[in-house]
Amino acid sequence: MDKSLAPVPHEKTTGKSYWDIVWKQFKKKTSAVISVWIILFFFFIAIFAPLIANNNPLAIYTSYGEFYKDSYASWEKTHEKLLSSILNQKSLMESQKKAQIQFDVLKKKVYLINKKKDELKNKYEKTKGKITELEEAIEKLSKNTSSRSSTEKDKDVLIQRKLVLENKRKVLGRQEKDLAKERVKKLVKKDGANILLIQLKSQLDYGKMENLVLDSLKALKFPVSDETASQIDKYIEQYDAFFSGITLEKGGLNQSAKDQVKQEMDKLHGLVAGQLTFSNIRNHLVRKLTFPAFRSLSSLDITFMILFLILVASPLINKLLTLFIHDLARQKRLKRYIIFGLLGVFAFVLIINPSRPFIPTDYKKLFISNIEKTRSVTSIKGQASPASQSEEDYAIFPPVPYGFNENFSGDRYESPFSATGSQHLLGTDNTGRDVLSRMIWGARISLSVGFVAVSIYVFIGVFFGAVAGYFGGKIDIVISRFIEIVICFPSFFLILTIIAFVGPSITNIMIVIGFTSWPGVARLTRGEFLKLRNQDFVMAAKSLGVPDFKIIFKHILPNALTPVLVSATFGIASAMLIEASLSYLGFGVREPFPSWGQMISVGQSNVLTHWWLSLIPGIAIFISVTTYNLVGDALREAIDPRLKE
Repeated sequence: MDKSLAPVPHEKTTGKSYWDIVWKQFKKKTSAVISVWIILFFFFIAIFAPLIANNNPLAIYTSYGEFYKDSYASWEKTHEKLLSSILNQKSLMESQKKAQIQFDVLKKKVYLINKKKDELKNKYEKTKGKITELEEAIEKLSKNTSSRSSTEKDKDVLIQRKLVLENKRKVLGRQEKDLAKERVKKLVKKDGANILLIQLKSQLDYGKMENLVLDSLKALKFPVSDETASQIDKYIEQYDAFFSGITLEKGGLNQSAKDQVKQEMDKLHGLVAGQLTFSNIRNHLVRKLTFPAFRSLSSLDITFMILFLILVASPLINKLLTLFIHDLARQKRLKRYIIFGLLGVFAFVLIINPSRPFIPTDYKKLFISNIEKTRSVTSIKGQASPASQSEEDYAIFPPVPYGFNENFSGDRYESPFSATGSQHLLGTDNTGRDVLSRMIWGARISLSVGFVAVSIYVFIGVFFGAVAGYFGGKIDIVISRFIEIVICFPSFFLILTIIAFVGPSITNIMIVIGFTSWPGVARLTRGEFLKLRNQDFVMAAKSLGVPDFKIIFKHILPNALTPVLVSATFGIASAMLIEASLSYLGFGVREPFPSWGQMISVGQSNVLTHWWLSLIPGIAIFISVTTYNLVGDALREAIDPRLKE
C-alpha cells in the first residue's frame, strides 16, 4: 500500500470559543480585572455575612444552666395555665360568649357612628356649597346698580339666609367632632373586647396549650445528660397519656371529673418538680458543642453560599479537566456530573438538616456567666477567638463579633481607630451599633437590589424587544410606541410615586426598579433582532419548519445577548444608586435593617462631628458603582472591536 495514501493523523488543536477571545481581550484591562476581584470580594462578604459579622458564635462549648432555668419556668407556667383553663372551662366559655356579644355590639355601634358621620359630612359639604352660592349671589347684587332699593332688600334677605346656613354649618361641625370623639371611645372599647376575646380563645385552645407544655418539657432535655434526658422522656410520655385520656365536653367537666384532672395534673407536677428543679439537676448539666451561627443560616443563605463556592471553583475545575482530559465531550459530561452531584449533596443537606432547638440568643452573657464561676473575666465583648475561656468552656466568634442591631449604649459615637483602644474598627453609630457589622450586612441589601432588579428588567426587556424585532410590522409598532411612552416618564420620580403608594420595603424597591427600567434593554434587543432576523441561519431554521418561539429564544437570542450583558453591568450600578437614593430619602430600607444609603441618611445630621457614619458607606457605594462601570466599559471594548485603540 502506498504510504502516501495512508491517513494522516490530525494534530490535536484546542479551538477557542467566542467568549474565550472576549475574556482574553478583557484581561488586557488591568483596572477591569481588579474591579472583578473587588466585586467578588463584595459578594463574598454579602453572602457570608452571617459567618463574618454576627453576635452568635461560630462554635461554643459550654453548659446551658440559664436556658434550663428559663425552660423550667416556662413549663411551670404553661402547666398551671392549662390546669386553670380545664378547671374553669365553663366560666371561660361563658366569658367568651359575653365578650363576643360585647364585641359585636361595639362593632355595630362603630359602623352606625361611621355612617352617621358620613351623613353629617355630606350635609356639612352641601351647606358649605350653598353658602358659597349665596356669597356669589350677594356679590352679583352688589354690582347691580339699576334698581338700588330692590337690590338692597334682596341683598339683606340673602345675607340673613347666609347667617342661618353658617350657624347650621357650625352646628354640623360640632356634631361631627362629637361623633369623632365618641367613635374613638367605642374603638378603644372594641379593641379591648377583641383582645379579651383572643385571650379567652387561646385559653380554650387545649390542643395548643398541651403542645406548649410538651415543648417546654422537651426543651429541658437539651442541656442535660442522656440519663436525665431519658427520664424527661418518661415524663413526656406520662403527660401524653394523660392528655389523650381527657375528654372535654362543651358544657365543661363536672366536679368529680375536675377533681380527678386536678389530682392527676398535681401528681405529674409533683413528679417533675421533685426531680427536675435546677438545684436537683445542677450536677447533671453537661457541656454541649453547638454551632449557633451556622444553625441560624436559612436555606437561601446556604444556597447562595454553595453557588458562590461553585462559581469561584469553576475556573480551577475547568483547568484540571483540561489538563487531564483532552476529549471535549468527556469534559462537558464530567462538568454536568459535578454540577448535578453538588446540587444533589446540597439537596441532601437540606433534607437531613436537623430541627434547630431553641437555644439562648445572648451567647456572650451566657458564656460570661459560666466562665465567671471559675475565674474572673471582665468582658467578652469584642473577642473574636477563644481567648476568654475557662479550662473547659470555649467559644469561637466570627471576625466581627457584633450583630447588625446589637447596641452598646456606652459606646455611642465611637470614632474609627480610636486611641482609647476601641474594639470597633470602623466606630459606632448613634445607638452604639458597630458600623463595620452594619456595612457588611448592608452589602447584602445594596448588592441584592442591583442584581434582582436588573434580572427583572432584563427578562422583561429581552422578551418585548425580541418579539418586536422578530415579528416587525404592527407588533413592532405597538411595542415600540409603548416603549417610547414608558421612556418619557422620569424614572426616579416614577419610582418615588409608586413607592409612596405601595409602601417602602426592599422587595418593593427591587420590583419597582425592575418594572420601570426595562425599555433600554428592550430597544437594544429589538435592534439586535432586526439585524439578525434575516441572517442565513434564521432563514434555514424557518425553511425547516422550526417554530417561531424556538427560533427566537434558541437561535437568535444567544447571538443578541452581547449588548444586553454590557447594559446589565451598567444597570446594576444604576440600581444600586437608586436604592441608595431611596433609602437616603426614607423610602427604602427601614430600621433596624441596614443598607448603605440608609446609613448615609442616619449620619447626615452629624456629618461634620461624626463624619464616619456617612463617609464610610459613601465610599463603599462609590467603589462598587465605579467597579461595575469599569467592568462594563472593558466588556464593551472586548466585545466591540471598533472601540479598541
